[in-house]
Amino acid sequence: MEPTPFPDLVIADFKCLDSPAPRTQCVKCGKSRKYYCYNCFLPLPHLHESLPKVKLPLKVDIIKHPNEIDGKSTAPHAAILAPDDVTIYTYPCIPDYESQDVVLVFPCEDSITLEDMAASFDKKSNAIITSTLSDSNGFTEQKWIENENKEGKATVILDKAPGESLLISDSVGGLSDAKEETTASLNFGVDNSVQSQPQKRSLWESSCLDEANPSEPPLKLIKSTGTHFLPFDRVVFVDSTWNQTHNIINDERLKNLKRVELRSRNTHFWRCQDGKPKTYLSTIEAIYYFIKDFHTIFINSEYNHEYDNLLFFFSFMYQKIRKNSGGNHLKAYQR
Repeated sequence: MEPTPFPDLVIADFKCLDSPAPRTQCVKCGKSRKYYCYNCFLPLPHLHESLPKVKLPLKVDIIKHPNEIDGKSTAPHAAILAPDDVTIYTYPCIPDYESQDVVLVFPCEDSITLEDMAASFDKKSNAIITSTLSDSNGFTEQKWIENENKEGKATVILDKAPGESLLISDSVGGLSDAKEETTASLNFGVDNSVQSQPQKRSLWESSCLDEANPSEPPLKLIKSTGTHFLPFDRVVFVDSTWNQTHNIINDERLKNLKRVELRSRNTHFWRCQDGKPKTYLSTIEAIYYFIKDFHTIFINSEYNHEYDNLLFFFSFMYQKIRKNSGGNHLKAYQR
């Protein structure tokens, strides 16, 4: 085992976990736990204020196989450290997803990388979108007009309440930020300036069809405090062994989701799956690398360690195992 699994990451101090505090009952289920309850996804009371809290740029759903042992899974790490953005479901419990806004992380013949997805947005056709905003939270009129403007400019005309920021995109992925003006002009598919600006989360969105032309593609209108269009707002991970995964990903509720694969990285997990290479990541490692890649590709090319603390428990346990047993005899590190 290496002295530290992630030497370049900035992770909070582990001192709160090294305290000699005895095992404590979970405030929800009453079971005895050491650091957190892996069934209720809650930290123990004496650690609640000491643990780092991570804010993610999109929602994360984890579908856990029922045979996965809760106490050995790293999925609870994400739910405890990013409680506002991570939800864990036990299969066969799966939410109803709208596939256009959700992706499933799973490598397969049809899967694409985040880099592939970003490249497809750069090649999209240009459009002019005219929209009138009603006095309520709805939109009274939306029109889609194909535009062959060679300069790649799209014009947004809208009515809105003072101080609101309105992001408007087509069904493929173009985005504009109207901010305080009533007319705004920006480039679609010309440069990546939108991707490099600071991201803020969307508050709500609505997809509408022009009533006069119901066959036309819907407009997506996103009310936001920021200036980013994100190609999806939720990602699904499967928490199980490789052999258990296929029953879940072939479920009718997931089979139509776009599949995305991660760039290859080596795992530092101390539990290995027999016959599987080092590139098979633990669930929390996969979530961390996906979120980090998502950030640098779609939000800001500069990464300032915003999500490093997702690996807080993982790094602590890694170093604890290394300290107590050296780790050299562990099968996971003999591959």
